[in-house]
Amino acid sequence: VFDYVVVCSGHFSTPNVPEYPGFANFGGRVLHAHDFRDALEFKDKDILVVGSSYSAEDIGSQCYKYGARSITSSYRSAPMGYKWPENWEEKPALTHVDENVAYFVDGTSKHIDAIILCTGYIHHFPFLNDDLRLVTDNRLWPLNLYKGVVWEDNPKLFYIGMQDQWYSFNMFDAQAW
Repeated sequence: VFDYVVVCSGHFSTPNVPEYPGFANFGGRVLHAHDFRDALEFKDKDILVVGSSYSAEDIGSQCYKYGARSITSSYRSAPMGYKWPENWEEKPALTHVDENVAYFVDGTSKHIDAIILCTGYIHHFPFLNDDLRLVTDNRLWPLNLYKGVVWEDNPKLFYIGMQDQWYSFNMFDAQAW
């Protein structure tokens, strides 16, 4: 029995891993940004980065710096739109993969050796009862949290690190204080 409960698992714990047709037969590696450790693994390879936010930019840039042959980033709603190096291109949404070829919604295709999913995270609290569980998408301000921290239905329950901000870790530190 506790007087207060503070949930500090954050929103970078459980990767959002979409399944695309052809992943099961893909000849290369498929991983989520959560599991990305070393860009040297992708040296001399054609990389597909699925996503168009911070992780996609960061991981694609690391792969470029460490010698990836090419980087293709696919976006769902809008391209990142930066002036990329010559071996980096942006494509609209991935539709499917057939062996080592990725197909995109605009009808184009590209040979790829690896797929890195920069598709965000899901809020996942299997240790809490349903009536205490925050249900939200990644957003700048989750509903039902007073000041982004206190569970409105039970003010003895606090959630730290649920916002998706540009300055996430500073925000989490301030919330903890």
